[in-house]
Amino acid sequence: SSDVSGTIVGFRAPGHIEQALWKSYHMHFLSEDLLFGGHLHEASISVATVKVDIISDLEIILNKQ
Repeated sequence: SSDVSGTIVGFRAPGHIEQALWKSYHMHFLSEDLLFGGHLHEASISVATVKVDIISDLEIILNKQ
């Protein structure tokens, strides 16, 4: 889609985790109207507010089905 407002949330993992789980940056998008979202592979952004937080721990909980 084009011209969609929403929120991008993502993180960058250290090198040793990057190789095991994902490459470099891992981003998700959620549209402002909450109708769609998912992994973000590419984007062109015209207006943005950027917030950065540095964390030292990451816990990933996988559902047991």
